[in-house]
Amino acid sequence: PKVSIMSRSDALKAYFQTLNTLDNLPNSMHRILKPVLNISHGLTGARAFKQSLLCLKNTHDTSAINALCRKLKEMEKYDSFSAEILVN
Repeated sequence: PKVSIMSRSDALKAYFQTLNTLDNLPNSMHRILKPVLNISHGLTGARAFKQSLLCLKNTHDTSAINALCRKLKEMEKYDSFSAEILVN
């Protein structure tokens, strides 16, 4: 059977949506972001993406979350495109 695998960007978006539904959020941004700090590992631009997450941790600017999810989706598209080129 074919099983669809959730993309990293979809997982990140789902993670943040789940956090929005919780009543008892950790008060530390570090605890919130720690599970997703290396979600972009292996993708082109991963270091810059991680830096953006760390900036989010320091500034507590949650309005940037959607932009980060979009950026990760772009990174995934670029890497899957380059992987296809290398295979062919």
